[in-house]
Amino acid sequence: IESRGGVYTSTDFGQTWTNITGNLGIALGSSSNRDRNPDKVDNFEAIRQYYSTISEWLKITPNEARNTYDVLPDTILTTFNRVVVNPNNSNEIYISQNVKHDKGFGPGEVWKTENGGVNWFPCARYGNYWDSDIDHDYWNTSRNNAFVPDSNVTFAHIQPAINRKSETAGNRFLEINTNGDVFICLDQQVIRSNNGGNTWSQIDDFETSTGSKKWIGRGGSNMPGRFLLLDSGIPGRILACSGEHGLWQTVPHDDYTGADDLTVAVEQIEGQVNSGGSHSIASVAVDPNDPNTIYTLQFRQLNRGRLRKSTDAGKTWETVPTDQPNNFVFDEDYSAVNDFSANYKTYNLLINPKNTQRMYFVSMENPTGEVRDGVDVTKGVDLGVRYTFDGGATWDSGVFPFSTNPRSIRRIAFHPTKPFIMYAASNISMQGVRGGLFRSTNSGQNWFPVTIPSEIKSVNHIFLEEKTNSNGFHDMYISCGQFASNDPNEGGVWKSSDDGVTWNKIFDMPYVWQTEVSSLNSNIITVSVSLQDFKSSRRHATIFNPGAYISFDGGNTWEKANNNIGQPNLIVDLKPDINDINVFWAAIRGSGWMKGRYRGDLSASLSNSEFTNPTFETLQLSPNPAKNKITLSSSLIDIDNNSTIEVYALNGSFVGLLTTENDSLNTSFDISHLVSGTYLVNIKTGGKTYLKKLIKQ
Repeated sequence: IESRGGVYTSTDFGQTWTNITGNLGIALGSSSNRDRNPDKVDNFEAIRQYYSTISEWLKITPNEARNTYDVLPDTILTTFNRVVVNPNNSNEIYISQNVKHDKGFGPGEVWKTENGGVNWFPCARYGNYWDSDIDHDYWNTSRNNAFVPDSNVTFAHIQPAINRKSETAGNRFLEINTNGDVFICLDQQVIRSNNGGNTWSQIDDFETSTGSKKWIGRGGSNMPGRFLLLDSGIPGRILACSGEHGLWQTVPHDDYTGADDLTVAVEQIEGQVNSGGSHSIASVAVDPNDPNTIYTLQFRQLNRGRLRKSTDAGKTWETVPTDQPNNFVFDEDYSAVNDFSANYKTYNLLINPKNTQRMYFVSMENPTGEVRDGVDVTKGVDLGVRYTFDGGATWDSGVFPFSTNPRSIRRIAFHPTKPFIMYAASNISMQGVRGGLFRSTNSGQNWFPVTIPSEIKSVNHIFLEEKTNSNGFHDMYISCGQFASNDPNEGGVWKSSDDGVTWNKIFDMPYVWQTEVSSLNSNIITVSVSLQDFKSSRRHATIFNPGAYISFDGGNTWEKANNNIGQPNLIVDLKPDINDINVFWAAIRGSGWMKGRYRGDLSASLSNSEFTNPTFETLQLSPNPAKNKITLSSSLIDIDNNSTIEVYALNGSFVGLLTTENDSLNTSFDISHLVSGTYLVNIKTGGKTYLKKLIKQ
């Protein structure tokens, strides 16, 4: 095998080109020919990656590649894909490859020349190959390079994992600024060199103090957030699940300089920090009687499809049951699945607070928050609610009506005082099985439908308030909507105050992923509106204002709360804090977790106890339905000519702006030009956004 290509330069705007590849090609070798070829790379991982690469190039198996092309090349060029030049020194050039994703081979994901291409050397080095110093003479003598071939990249929380593996993380970008600082992305971490590539350091986060292993994000996270457990049994400890980066807990930020009320320090307790740790955590639960006992489910990568347990607050982990390390929580044995990236679509791990041997989780189709598209590993027989009555030793499936069509269940919830009563939110399946809301009165063994409005075809989330209302019931909220629906009215948030007998829609959107109510004040409600579904043929749920919404008056009015959220369309968890009425938490599929603080003091307008007459901003639209004119009125909000009133169709398309007819607290708008139908009115005034539904007759 040989490859041609390399690096070229032009000094006449591309009319002619000069080859400056120099000694960029590397000589591969192996231990079997080490004595005969002392000046070849003797790295097993490099050889393995070489055969994996050419098998992809030639569309043959790696074994066929090894057997057919058993003569290793004396010089080979990999798939370099980026080049940057130091703007202050044209002879200093960097090139990079993505070994992992572009099917290249190492060593060396970033190379550099300091003499215009005569000599090249790998300048960002990490992993056990460089630490072992196997090919010191090859890199330092044979190639005429004057550098010491040791690791020179410092990572943050993944450093232990980096030390255990070879250099095949996959560099995802290469950039250089006007100062000559170079930026790369190794194993999803942003790395910078400000000394010409001599040393590199991760810059995604700060360490609270050297060696503390407690990290504070800088706002540029590339860590997939997934789920937040706010009530972990230990005051101040929040457990945060991540895709690809394990399980974390919040910790004090000590004396970190620059900390403010939004600063949160976190510590990884499972994942890269542990050899054989679980990287992609689907859900986490804590034993109600022992906060040091933590359980996790994994949806991908190591330990996927298994129940894991720690009895020492996350210091050590084991698979449950311990005498069957390959035990799966499903009916079928998935041990034959060799795809390392396979997804087990588990979620919502719960432990019965009155009998901790009883645990539950859900298995679903089309979850929000998966890493890859179109990966359907969870078999139909395993969809639904899975339960164990013996602490995870054996698992069984809850029985739903029409059992020949397995139910895709997205969330479950206990009755607040009677945990043998449970509720399950079922989304519509890819086979067209209609979703809905189900109730079990025998601890999840058998399930029966709860009557909900007929237009609802898919339920994504169920939430029950802990406190009882004036009727003695627990208010119940369901988040509804499906992807690619032709009927946007089926979406939104619906509330029942009489145990599911009657329902009232309190929030209008085509697709809502989650609704949570504050345990401190039931008038504070958070809603997450999703944009993306990871089923390749049905990506977009809504193009109208996805993100975070909060109501402070029990759902009468809503305020959009996306400030500083870089990916508001990918919020997969959104919750009010359980201790501070002004604080909210979010998990973002592509950028970790966020803490938000309301810009004012809610305690000044909202009592920490139940209240009936909040002095908070309210806005009314009347009449509704309307024919020719509507009026926006409020006793607190000043709606004037500086306000913007946008009208959208339910499919998200912009219809137009409404023009005010006067400047007062009761502002009228002409709607006679609108076609009869249902619209969403987006009101922007006083630096805030309000959303109302309008029916035009």
